[in-house]
Amino acid sequence: MTTETGQKQTTTGTFVRAGVVLFVFLSAVAWIGLTLLSGGAGNERPEVTSAAAERACEDWARAELKAPSTAQFRNVESVGDGPWAVTGAVDAENSYGATVRSTWSCNIRLVGDTFRGSATVTQ
Repeated sequence: MTTETGQKQTTTGTFVRAGVVLFVFLSAVAWIGLTLLSGGAGNERPEVTSAAAERACEDWARAELKAPSTAQFRNVESVGDGPWAVTGAVDAENSYGATVRSTWSCNIRLVGDTFRGSATVTQ
């Protein structure tokens, strides 16, 4: 009897060890796959386009308006490859509810993963 119990424990222990090894192996493969699919181990800086800078500037300009939810941006142009100078026009309601067109400008740069700068809206 001792031999059978010892063999069962050894067989069970072998299966448990094999399961742990398989789990570790599959976890490593999944981690490597996700790292490769996400574009690397996080050391690379994502490419930032002028369109992303324009959207950030529009958000900053929108915050300067009396009725930000009514903003419609037009003729948005950016110059530069980081930092950028962004300009455009925005149609939005004023304090009296009338839609007026204003011009706006923005200077923006990327610091780490965050845009820094400011936007100015002029009537």
